[in-house]
Amino acid sequence: MPEGTPAAQDIFQDCTPAPFAFPLPCLQIAMRISFANFIFYILHAILMFNLRYQEDPRLDIQCSGWLLKLCIWAGLLVGFFYVPSSAVQG
Repeated sequence: MPEGTPAAQDIFQDCTPAPFAFPLPCLQIAMRISFANFIFYILHAILMFNLRYQEDPRLDIQCSGWLLKLCIWAGLLVGFFYVPSSAVQG
């Protein structure tokens, strides 16, 4: 590891709770946001798979539709906070 680069334990050190405190949900939050982003981009990649021609109607989804994509992304972000913790951490 390059000098001056913090180890993973140092980065998440603030996430470890004191023995008398409730555990902080920072790892849960990071996992849920990461999983929502992963699902959004995988769905987008599947939709755009094998796109070869400019006449393909899927190209409009790729190049425009920003409001729709923003709403889907925000819905995934909010939705994954309703997923039970056991599904996120295994």
